[in-house]
Amino acid sequence: MHPKSNSLRDVTRNFAFVLVLIGLSLSGSQVRAQQYTMSYQGTLTQNESPVSDGLHQLTVTLYSDPFGNETLWTDTYTTEVKNGIFNLQLGSGKSLPDSKTLDRAVWVGVSVYGTAEMRPMTKLGVVPIALNVADKSITAVKISDELMSTIVGSRVQKPQNDADDWTIGGDPITSTQTPTLGTTSGSASGKTNWKIIVNSQDVLRFQEDGTNTPNIIGGSGGNSITSGLKGAVIAGGGTAGGGSNAIFSDYSFIGGGNGGNTIRSVGGVIGGGSNIQIEENSDWSIVVGGYDNNLLEDAEYSIIGGGHNNGLGTTTSVDCSNSGIFSGEGNNVMDHHSVVAGGYNNDIWDGAPHSFIGGGYANGIYDERATIAGGEDNRIEASSELSFIGGGRSNKIESPLSAIAGGDTNNIKTSSTQSFIGGGHRNVIYSPLAVIGGGDTNTIHTSSEKSIIGGGELNYIEASHSVLGGGYKNRISDETLCVLGGGFNNFISATEGAIVGGDSNQILLNGAFGSFLGGGKRNTIYNARLGTLGGGEYNRLIDPAIIDPTRALYPAQTHSFIGGGNRNTIWPSYGTIGGGDTNTIHLLSPYGTIGGGFLNLIDTSSPYGFIGGGKQNSIWESSTSVIAGGEDNSIYPGGSGESISHNLIGGGIENQIFLGSFSSILGGESNTVTGIHSNISGGKSNFVSGGDFSVIGGGEGNSVSNVIDGSHMTIPGGDGLYSESYAQTVMGRFNLWKGSSVKDLITPGAGIVPTDPLVIVGNGNSELSPSNAFEVSNNGHSIVFHDNTSGVAAIEGGTYQDNVIYGWGIVTGGALTTGFGISSVTNPAPGRYVITLTTNDATNTPNALTSAAITVTPTTNSYLESKPPCGVTVYTTPITVGGAVATFMVKIVQGSVTACDWFDSDFMFHVTGRP
Repeated sequence: MHPKSNSLRDVTRNFAFVLVLIGLSLSGSQVRAQQYTMSYQGTLTQNESPVSDGLHQLTVTLYSDPFGNETLWTDTYTTEVKNGIFNLQLGSGKSLPDSKTLDRAVWVGVSVYGTAEMRPMTKLGVVPIALNVADKSITAVKISDELMSTIVGSRVQKPQNDADDWTIGGDPITSTQTPTLGTTSGSASGKTNWKIIVNSQDVLRFQEDGTNTPNIIGGSGGNSITSGLKGAVIAGGGTAGGGSNAIFSDYSFIGGGNGGNTIRSVGGVIGGGSNIQIEENSDWSIVVGGYDNNLLEDAEYSIIGGGHNNGLGTTTSVDCSNSGIFSGEGNNVMDHHSVVAGGYNNDIWDGAPHSFIGGGYANGIYDERATIAGGEDNRIEASSELSFIGGGRSNKIESPLSAIAGGDTNNIKTSSTQSFIGGGHRNVIYSPLAVIGGGDTNTIHTSSEKSIIGGGELNYIEASHSVLGGGYKNRISDETLCVLGGGFNNFISATEGAIVGGDSNQILLNGAFGSFLGGGKRNTIYNARLGTLGGGEYNRLIDPAIIDPTRALYPAQTHSFIGGGNRNTIWPSYGTIGGGDTNTIHLLSPYGTIGGGFLNLIDTSSPYGFIGGGKQNSIWESSTSVIAGGEDNSIYPGGSGESISHNLIGGGIENQIFLGSFSSILGGESNTVTGIHSNISGGKSNFVSGGDFSVIGGGEGNSVSNVIDGSHMTIPGGDGLYSESYAQTVMGRFNLWKGSSVKDLITPGAGIVPTDPLVIVGNGNSELSPSNAFEVSNNGHSIVFHDNTSGVAAIEGGTYQDNVIYGWGIVTGGALTTGFGISSVTNPAPGRYVITLTTNDATNTPNALTSAAITVTPTTNSYLESKPPCGVTVYTTPITVGGAVATFMVKIVQGSVTACDWFDSDFMFHVTGRP
C-alpha cells in the first residue's frame, strides 16, 4: 500500500474549544487575547479497510466557502493513527485565526501526504467563535427581560450604597475583598449558625464550635454532630424517613450513605453505606462503606473496607487496634494487627493478633500470627501460632508453625508443630515436622516426626524420619528412617527399610533394618537385615529365628538378595536368588546363590552353594558346590553324616553327587558320583562309587567302584563297563572287571597287586554276558583275548603270541571256581590242580602251546607257616599238549613231597607262551 493512496472518511465530528488563559487581571479593564484549539477526528481507510497503525501525515485547511476559494487557515500534522482513527488538535501547532475571522460558516479540507484534498469538504456544525465568549462581553441587551427580571427581583440584591452587606433570603453575610464568605451571626454554644437550603430542605450546615474548628453537616436534615465537638464532617447522605448519620466524636467524618451510620470515636471515618458503627475507643479508624458493618470498642487505627455485617473489635476491652476487614459479609476481627480481606463469616478471634484471612467462607483463626488465605470452614485453633491454611474446606491446624495448602478435611493435630499438608482429603498429622503432600485419608501418627507422605489414599506412617510416596493402603509402622514409594497394601516395620511399590509387600520386624524391596506382589523380608528383594510375587527373605526362636543354631539373616520371580525364599545371610519360581536357600547355607529356574533348593549346611537355574535341582549339606542347571540334579551327603564340599553338576537330568567332594558331573542323565575328586562328563546311568580321583567320560551304564582301594580309575565312555581297581582304565562294552575282593584275598590290605590290569577293553554282549578283549597288567604284560565266554571272537585273527594269561585258583569249601582266562580248573587230589587254558585262535581252531612260562603264587597260609620245618612248595608240570586245550598241573605241598603233606590253597598264576 502506498501511503498517498489513502482516502478520508469522517466518522464523527466532535469539536471543542480549550481556553488557555494567558493572563487575567481582576480589575476587569484589561483582557489579553485568548489562545484556543479545536478537536477534529476522522477515519483513514484504503479499499474500505482501515489503514495500517502508525504515524501518518495530514494537512488540514479551513475555508470560508465549500469550494475552497477563500483560505482562512492551514497546517500540517504527523499524527498517530490506530485502527484507522486519528485525532487532531487544530491550533496546537500553528495558531487558529482570531474569533472575528471564524465568526462565520467554516469548511474543512484534508489532504493525506500532500495529495489532493478529498471532496466534498466537511462543514462545521457550529460557528466555532460562538463558543468563545470574552470576559464581560454579556450585556443586558443580550439577556432576555424575563431572565433579567428573575435575577434582579427575587434572588440577588445589589449592594446597597456600595456597602459590604449582602443577603440571600436569610441571615446577613459578609463579603470583603479577601476570598472569604461568612456570617455576621452565631454563638459560642455550637448551634448551627449557617446553612444552605434547597427546596426548603437543609442541604449544608456550618456549625461553629467556639474553638475555630467548626463542623460541617451535609445531606439529610436528620444528620447530626453532637454539640461541643470540633472538626467533624458529615458530607451528605441520610434519609428523610429517619435514616440519619451521626457523629459523637471530634475530627470524625461521614461521607454519606443511606443513613444509620454512627461514629463514637475520635478521628473516625465512614465513607458511606448504611447502618455502620464506629464505637468508642476505636479512634482514627475507617469504615469505607457497605451495610451493617461495625467497628466495635478498642479497634483504633483499624479499617473496614465495605461489605455487609462485618465486625471489627469486641465489647470486652480486648486490643483490636491496627486491624482490618476489607470486604465481604459476616466477617469478624477480634484482636489487634489482624486482617480479613473478604469472604463470608470469617473470624479472627480474641487471642489471635497479627493474623490474616484472605477470604472464603466460615474460616476461623484462634491463635496469633496465623493465616488462612481462603476456602471454607478452615480452622487454625488455639496454640497454633504462625500457622497457615491456603484454602480448601474444613481443614484444621492444632499446632504452631504448621501449614495446610488446601484440600478438604485435612488436620494437623496437637503437638504436630512445623508440619505441612499440601492438599487432598481427610489427611491427618499427629507428629511434628511431618509432611503430607495430598491424597485421601493419609495419616502420620504419633511419634512419627520428620516423616512424609506424598499422596495416595489410606496410607499410614507411625515411624519417624520416614517417607511414603503414595499409593493405596500402604503403611510404615514403629521404626525409623523408612521409605515406601507407593503401590498397594505394602507394609514396613523395620528401621531403614524401603519398598518402592507393588502390591502387599512387607518388611517385618526391626531385625530387617536397612532392607530394600523393589516391587512386585506379596513379597516379604522378615527380620532379615540389609536384604534386597527386587520384585516378583510371594518371594521371601526370612530370618531363621522363625524356625528356631532361641536362635542358638541359626545366626540372624543379613545381606541377602532376591531379584524377582515367584515364591522364592532365602533363610540365611548373603544369599542370592535372581528369579524363577519356588527356589529356596535354607537355613545354614550362607552365601548361597540360585540364578533362577523352578523348585531349586540349597538346603541346610550348604554355604557358598550355587544353582544357576533349571528345575528341581538341590544341594544338601554340601558347601561350595554348584549345579549350573538341568533338572532333578542333586548334591547331598547320602545320609552318612560326612561333610562334603566343592562339587559340580553342570546340567542334565537326575544326576547325583553324594558322599563325595571336589567331584563333578558335567551333564547327561541319571549319573552318580560318590567319590572325591571324581568326574562324570556326561552320558547316562554312569556311576562312580567311592572311586576317588576317577573319571567316566560318558556312555551308558558304566561304573567305577572302590571296593577296597580302587581310585584314579577311568572309563572314557562305552556301555556297561566296570572298573574296580587302582588306576584302571576300561573301554569298550560289558567287560569282565578286575579288582574285586579276590584281589584282597591274594594281597589283603596291600594296595594294588602287580598283576592287576591297568587297561581293560571290554567286548561283552550284556551285563549278563561280559567279557574282555584286551588287558594290560601293572607289570607291563598284556593279554589279548581271542574269544569270550559266549564263543564270540574278541579280536579277529589274534593269537596268544607274546601275551600273558592271568588266572585264579580259588578253593571254597572244597569246590573250585574258575577265574579270568581259564577254561577249567580241576582238583583231582589235595594240593593238586589241573588247569586248562583256552587257546583257540581267531577261527576258533584249537592251538597247543609248545612252550610256556608258568608262575604260581599261593595265598599266605598261616596253618602251614605254623608247622616248621615244612614250608610251601609249588611244583608245576610241563605243559601237556592235548588237542584243543593246553593243560598243566600245579602241586602245592608242605615242605618236600615226601616229608610234608599236600594241601589245598587258593593261588594266582600267569602264563606266558606261544602256540
